[in-house]
Amino acid sequence: MNYMRLFVNPRSKGESDSLNMIEPAVSFMKVPATKYYFPPESIDFIIEKTREIFATGSYLAMGKYGEQFEKEFAQYNGSKHAVTTNSGTGALEIILRVIGVEGQEVIVPTNTFGATAFAVVRAGGKPVFADCLGDLNIDPNDVASKISDKTKAVVTVHIGGLISSTLPQLNELCSRKGIQLVEDAAHAHGSTLGGRKAGTFGLAGAFSFFSTKVMTTGEGGMITTDDQDLYEQAMILRDQAKRGGRNFHESIGYNWRMPEFQALLGITQLRSLEYFIQERSKIAKFYDSELGGIPSLEPLTIPTEARPNFYKYVAFLPKRVNREAMHSRLKTEFGISMGGNVYDTPLHKQPVFEKYASSNPRSEDLCARHICPPIYVRMKAEEVEHAAKSIARCIQ
Repeated sequence: MNYMRLFVNPRSKGESDSLNMIEPAVSFMKVPATKYYFPPESIDFIIEKTREIFATGSYLAMGKYGEQFEKEFAQYNGSKHAVTTNSGTGALEIILRVIGVEGQEVIVPTNTFGATAFAVVRAGGKPVFADCLGDLNIDPNDVASKISDKTKAVVTVHIGGLISSTLPQLNELCSRKGIQLVEDAAHAHGSTLGGRKAGTFGLAGAFSFFSTKVMTTGEGGMITTDDQDLYEQAMILRDQAKRGGRNFHESIGYNWRMPEFQALLGITQLRSLEYFIQERSKIAKFYDSELGGIPSLEPLTIPTEARPNFYKYVAFLPKRVNREAMHSRLKTEFGISMGGNVYDTPLHKQPVFEKYASSNPRSEDLCARHICPPIYVRMKAEEVEHAAKSIARCIQ
């Protein structure tokens, strides 16, 4: 395969237009698991607007740039409303509090980060863990088997930035049962299914802008929704549940506010998001070509109707391979830091959720066998090649 026809290194201002040719593979080249990237023009914008904030004495949280970020994110995402928060976890908890899950059950995927279930517990609900499909996303059939008369909501997580092709089935199930569907879209900025973006399928979506995400503000989150009441309640809850701008409270809120500095980062990252996805998709295509030729390794199949943002590139190891030993060898012998798995241990096997434990065998198998090679926007051609070839050497 002619790799350079597929992958062109993104260039900053002033860089040569010539292609960065691949150098011969070396036995040791340090490749990190991920890196964030701010284009030079984004850095200029952030510095200029930060000076403006300091010079004008503007609000340092929930000011005009927070509002601008909300407006631009809603427009990009195809949502009527967007609400900034200080984290993706906070965004999800606000949604669940507005829904009213206290004393009720919320079905969540067992294959997710602990924060998904933490948000349920902190909102007063009981998490019920459902198994995953082969794409690592929640299994609608297992969800159906775990619905009870106390089920208030279902949370789906777009694992690794992939919206499952079964999401319409899950949506239909929730609609038929009168249960709210919530999207934990922490991984899925810009991801689509049938041309429709993450965060627009359920009642609301919760996004994270943590440092490792495809677009980042360091810390931060966003709620998306078309529901006017949820939007209005979320705006109140995130600011200590103050009513009418006064210290008057009818409910318990929290400080879920996003600072203006994070909003500035978010505005610039959002404007680069399509470029980020394009570049990550090129890397994923190269991994498909190189790793797909290993008979014992199974790259995750992407449905034709889906466009993931490739927050993670996922492949499944044969059961004979010890993943931890492989990760260690990749780092010490080849300089490759593998990306964090999604996820290592399903929630029903986590000590903190012992009292909610249930049987979810497919998640136990796939959580133990998948790998996530390095992937990031400014990843050099030779780094991608070195990572792919090193993984192949550790498996064959």
